[in-house]
Amino acid sequence: VPIYPIAPEHDFHAMFGMVGNVYRQMIEETEAEEIIFMGDSAGGNMAVVLTMMAAEWGLPLPSRHVLISPGLDVSLANPEVFEAERNDPWLGIAGGREAIRLYSAGMDPADWRISPVYGDLSVLPKTLLLTGSRDLLTPDNLICAQKARAAGVEVELVYEEGMFHVWPLIDMPEARRARQHIVAFLRESSSPIVQGTAARFKAPSAEAAEQHLQSGYPG
Repeated sequence: VPIYPIAPEHDFHAMFGMVGNVYRQMIEETEAEEIIFMGDSAGGNMAVVLTMMAAEWGLPLPSRHVLISPGLDVSLANPEVFEAERNDPWLGIAGGREAIRLYSAGMDPADWRISPVYGDLSVLPKTLLLTGSRDLLTPDNLICAQKARAAGVEVELVYEEGMFHVWPLIDMPEARRARQHIVAFLRESSSPIVQGTAARFKAPSAEAAEQHLQSGYPG
């Protein structure tokens, strides 16, 4: 996992200068179909933006995305975000605005490099997107999933009622179910790294994960 530069000490250019170089090195040493991008919150944003940048650079693209409560639109153009903030126990719009100001290096928040929902979503790989009903990022995540599907991307959406920002990373039953879903998604990948390590997680079969989705994960 690259320890990349972050705000407020560093901005967009420093971060993607570093992770862009890391990705170039990765594809020199690893087949692209063996690469999976997984990120939560700002890391989910980075995964999508880096894939779009790699497409612009003419580089091979990762085989899959796992996006956990990603920030895919920070423009605040969607009024539903302000309503969602009322039910979010963790995130706030004021703090988010300041974080984006520090990070964006003066770029328009609607620039796809800051809000990838406005970029070319058709270049994205098969994607698992997890988002909760009490996350102010969710309204835009649902829009992004819809737009990506319309662009031809295979998107598997896990929408968890009552869950908040990055809940899969917290030790509780809902998080364990979400992590099992992630493992099941990754086990479908042809990556030998995933195939060689997935068994230790005791993940459910893809069929069991689909039953989980139908019974407890609307979306």
